[in-house]
Amino acid sequence: MSVMQTPEPPLTTAISPCPNDTFVFYHFLNDPQNKEKYQPVFLDIEELNLGMINKKWDIVKASFPMGAVLEESYELLPSGSALGYGVGPVAVYRDEDIFQKDRWIIGLPGEHTTAHFLWNYYFKTMKDKIPQNIEKKYLYFGAIMEKTASGDLDMGIIIHEGRFVFKNLKLKMYRDLGEFWEKQTGLPAPLGGIFIRKDLPESKKKMAASDLKKSVSDAMQQKSENSEIYQQRILPYIKKYSQELPDDVVEKHIEYYVNADTVELSPRAREAINLMFSIHKGMEKNGLK
Repeated sequence: MSVMQTPEPPLTTAISPCPNDTFVFYHFLNDPQNKEKYQPVFLDIEELNLGMINKKWDIVKASFPMGAVLEESYELLPSGSALGYGVGPVAVYRDEDIFQKDRWIIGLPGEHTTAHFLWNYYFKTMKDKIPQNIEKKYLYFGAIMEKTASGDLDMGIIIHEGRFVFKNLKLKMYRDLGEFWEKQTGLPAPLGGIFIRKDLPESKKKMAASDLKKSVSDAMQQKSENSEIYQQRILPYIKKYSQELPDDVVEKHIEYYVNADTVELSPRAREAINLMFSIHKGMEKNGLK
């Protein structure tokens, strides 16, 4: 008499609802052969980071600095990452009079985010040219533009679709922190990566890596062809989770943050990631919070 095997539980897969993540993970989470393998969770980027700290997820999209903090617990998958070429989190402001102030209140989308790291990198690099008295407020990313526009914040560091719509609130760009990083280092800005628990069986890690690479490749091919799958399945799925953003914003979001390094990290991308990890560890050692 054969013994029935208990089905293995699916791998918890935690990502953000932003367009580049739902685009990248569409096939990974929705293709019939994957449905029983992965259990999706959609959360804000800082919630993802905090869950990663608590080892809550098997697979997680997280801010790249988290890889430096948690390298004993998680490893980076070679596919699915978002790297910015000349783009990244954007620092915006409302009033020119902030440049007369010796103290700024700035809004950030979380202590553990790449946006915070890149702000600290900018602050450290430009310390002789900007106020040293900075009060940081950590807020849900969707609230930062409004609070900057209302004057509650002197400056906001915005992510996701914010870079495409901040002018609608009469905000002005101060710096593109991704562009600043690239000009300083000559490397793309590592924004978010896909991490998997190190203690999972190697077979599971290889399966996830293979499924994710195929998911990215297929979605990119279908988008380039403007295929029926892209128009009737992938795009509606993206819009379902992106709070009904206009099509042009969704398209820009994908074009900015999904590229060849998303399919598989290049040596140059890995160099950028390793540099970020090294700088982040140095900042933590020197107490820059």
